[in-house]
Amino acid sequence: MGSAQGRWLQVPPEGAQTVFTLSGPGMGGFEPGSARGIMLVTTDVDADCARLTEAGTPVQGPDELPWGRMASFTDPDGNGLMLLTEAHQ
Repeated sequence: MGSAQGRWLQVPPEGAQTVFTLSGPGMGGFEPGSARGIMLVTTDVDADCARLTEAGTPVQGPDELPWGRMASFTDPDGNGLMLLTEAHQ
């Protein structure tokens, strides 16, 4: 997708009611590395952390918390992301 002002990509996860939008330069004044607190829910945070570590990405966690297992990492642009496998209740 895109327009005269810039380009973007929307990724709707299958079955979700949300859309993840990645925007490029010229879209809303976003600065690379300024995003914090983006949480991605996964079915296996431990396996995802292992893959990130193998690819050379430092990962903090995963830690066991009352709401599930959670880890955090920073993408190549400096944005802070979190991975969560929710606790079964």
